[in-house]
Amino acid sequence: MSIHISLDAAEAQRVIDALPSTIFKAQRSAIGTTTTWANKEMQSRMAIKTGIPARVFRRFRVVSKRQRDSGLVWVGLNKVKAAYVGDLLEEIGGASAGNYYFEGGFIATMRSGHEGIFKRLGQGRLKIIEQTVNLNLGFEVAEEVAGDAGRELRARFAAKVLELNPHLQ
Repeated sequence: MSIHISLDAAEAQRVIDALPSTIFKAQRSAIGTTTTWANKEMQSRMAIKTGIPARVFRRFRVVSKRQRDSGLVWVGLNKVKAAYVGDLLEEIGGASAGNYYFEGGFIATMRSGHEGIFKRLGQGRLKIIEQTVNLNLGFEVAEEVAGDAGRELRARFAAKVLELNPHLQ
């Protein structure tokens, strides 16, 4: 018994010629889907770590941009007004929003209709400041997601190359 092994040169050349476009398409797809994944992952992890509702991060705190050969996820780490953190509740000695308590704070509605938690700074009528929540955990979460995004990108790229060119399997 004998086994005859041969390689069709024309078929091999077709596979090789298709590789650059396959790699370009796979790269573009992997970057786009990974950018979207990183955006959603950042929103959910920030919500879990800070106790602030995810809708706050979806609205204006985490933004992603997809381009042809790169993706960008931007995270805003400025303080968040207490009104966006959760339900406002006035208590004895202060006010709370979600899981955060602001000692000496009170709930007020401004002329514009904005409702928030404020704190007096002195005796004057308008010596008040709106209370906010710090997002100091943002850097830590961003580093975690960045590390996971690299692994995710490599896995998605490899899967897409194999999907677009089944001859490589």
